[in-house]
Amino acid sequence: SAAGAVRDTITVLPGFETYVFSQGDARPLFGRRAHLATRGSEIVVGTANELGYAVYSETGHLAKATRVLAFDLRLTSDQIAAERASYLGANPPQSYRDLIASLPSPSTRPAFSQLLVDPTGSVWLAPFNGGAEPDRTLDWQVFDSTGTWLGPVRFPPRLHVTQIELDAVLGVRRDSLDVEHVVLFRVRGR
Repeated sequence: SAAGAVRDTITVLPGFETYVFSQGDARPLFGRRAHLATRGSEIVVGTANELGYAVYSETGHLAKATRVLAFDLRLTSDQIAAERASYLGANPPQSYRDLIASLPSPSTRPAFSQLLVDPTGSVWLAPFNGGAEPDRTLDWQVFDSTGTWLGPVRFPPRLHVTQIELDAVLGVRRDSLDVEHVVLFRVRGR
């Protein structure tokens, strides 16, 4: 409630994927996690299993569900091998190399790694880039407020978008030395 009191469960989402082994757990290759954003009284959620999301009212009623059926999320064996190698760094102990070798090889990548809603109600889904893909182009997939898929909007690599407004996109971009820079992009043609 507006006063901070718990009202009820609106929806139940999975948390994040993890790989459990006898000594603990580890981050899986191309692991998925649930995402949530709000706009007014709407709650927008997605699990990243597919390119899509659901919108719930504050009372927990499903208001809308949107997904793109033919969006290609397949991974190649080269992409999986590169991601596995990105976990290793410089000369790790054999036990760690064995653990990374034991991580299952997924057949698909997560559909997105971030979900944002802009002031118009459009939903923006950031692509998932693995640890071996820091310089992969960021083609965010955008849906209008009705759930119609508008297509991709390209952002530069190494950008973490923090906010999307009517006339600007705000974010943090890492340069080639991994130094963070706050950036603002003006949006035209809306």
